[in-house]
Amino acid sequence: MPVDDTDAYITTLLWRLDEKDKIIKELQNQLLVTCAIIKIKDNKLIDALRAVDEKAK
Repeated sequence: MPVDDTDAYITTLLWRLDEKDKIIKELQNQLLVTCAIIKIKDNKLIDALRAVDEKAK
C-alpha cells in the first residue's frame, strides 16, 4: 500500500472513530434525558399512590 493510501486510510478510520464517538455521546445524552423523564413519572406515580392512600385512610 503506498504511503498516500495508508495516510488516507488512517485518516478515514480516525474520522469514523470520531463520528462514532459523537453518536455515542448523543445516545448518552438521550439516555440521561430518558432516565430523568422516567424518574419524574415515577415520582408522580408515587405521589398519586400516596394521595390515594391518604384518601383511603
